[in-house]
Amino acid sequence: QGTHTIEVKDKAGVRHPMMWAGPLNDSMARLKQWFFVSISAEKSGEYWRVIDQTYFKKPEDWPVSQHGGGGGRPFQPRNEKLIVLQSTLKACADVFAITTTPDTMDFDTAMDLIIARAIKDTDTLMKAGVS
Repeated sequence: QGTHTIEVKDKAGVRHPMMWAGPLNDSMARLKQWFFVSISAEKSGEYWRVIDQTYFKKPEDWPVSQHGGGGGRPFQPRNEKLIVLQSTLKACADVFAITTTPDTMDFDTAMDLIIARAIKDTDTLMKAGVS
């Protein structure tokens, strides 16, 4: 069965590499990412050797910036605005195509107009999506 390792993050956000073997295999195998646990361990080289582990209720003062089942969205994925911009650009181009005839504007002018409107509408949609 061998030795197993896990990394545990404390309230300060510091990560601690831990190892265990034998009798703790069953209880440690049930752990999932973001579970709160109370671990008794002793230092053994670069690792902490786990002696005992129990589940733990999330502390009231757990920092909001750290993940841990706190719900909500503490961050906005970097590509979310790009995805909204892409779909808004498509919608703006579609509306432009059905409301304008090709002889009224050249391609570059039309694209500048469509892109400017898509950027404006994306900002509006992003603000509306957060509230």
